[in-house]
Amino acid sequence: MPSDWDSRFEAFINFYRTVQKLVISAERLDPDDRLNISAIVEFRAAFTHLMRVHAAQFGLVDAEHVRKTGFTLADYCEINLNKALAHLYRAGYDAYDAIAIALDLKIREITEGFSRSTIYAVMPDAATRIYQVHLAALTAIDGVKTDKDVENADAEHIRFQEFEAAIGRLQDVYELLEGHMAEFQKYEQAQKDSDKKAFAIGSGMTVVGALLGWAVSKLLG
Repeated sequence: MPSDWDSRFEAFINFYRTVQKLVISAERLDPDDRLNISAIVEFRAAFTHLMRVHAAQFGLVDAEHVRKTGFTLADYCEINLNKALAHLYRAGYDAYDAIAIALDLKIREITEGFSRSTIYAVMPDAATRIYQVHLAALTAIDGVKTDKDVENADAEHIRFQEFEAAIGRLQDVYELLEGHMAEFQKYEQAQKDSDKKAFAIGSGMTVVGALLGWAVSKLLG
């Protein structure tokens, strides 16, 4: 095995824990696994390649068969660890994608569930703190998803961090909106009550006006 094998395995395990948390978070946001199934499939594929590495380490792989393919056992382990890591990255991307879709839906439920006037009345800076951040985060996620030209592991890690940062901004927007829900509801209810009161007064004035008109016509008649 390469001299840096232990440190690479440690890095793999740490990244696995990160992705595991993402998959669990995605499952919580999407309990029916409608969006998260691809992340689970990639997670399983990563384990398949990892088990091949362990099988080679414990002498459970036909070394002669591996050599006939033109690789040493060390090559075999290297290839499968790299494939395991690639599947783990894809599992992370798919989990993040599921989380992004779920958060976007939750954000839209609030921003489309209340009028713009309500949101701006409660949050005068909603344009910069909500709408712009929401759009920028979705744009960044689309950019990461469409960028297929990853040159090396460092570039892959940077792209993953960009996805992570965009998801963090979506989470911030959702939590900010959620934290103002009571105020949105209170303001909108006050507006409805005010409209009802204004309607009642207007209706009353109409009736009074009609009665006065009738009375005047009678007097003049």
